[in-house]
Amino acid sequence: MIAHQVGRHDLAVAHIREALRARPTFPAAQCNLGPPCWRSGNSTRAVACFRQAVSLKPDYAEAFHYLGNALRLQGKLAEAVASFERTLALKPNFVDAHNNLGYRAQ
Repeated sequence: MIAHQVGRHDLAVAHIREALRARPTFPAAQCNLGPPCWRSGNSTRAVACFRQAVSLKPDYAEAFHYLGNALRLQGKLAEAVASFERTLALKPNFVDAHNNLGYRAQ
């Protein structure tokens, strides 16, 4: 994640994929793969990563939140709303999810 945070998204993807080779069912790694994929220009892959994370861990509120953000940015608003609502069902005090449900793109 450090590589992603400093803008080395391709390197981040490579490292996280290596972690997934060692442990393919690690939901946090699947979720962590999403943001650098997005920043590398692969929004479809990012959404797939978040979907995989929540399929591996259905109570993963943070992954549902990331998924909602990615879907919103893709213009899939109904799916984004459903994902944010799932986030809040799991963590009712998840402030960012409440905020994102109230967000309206200008």
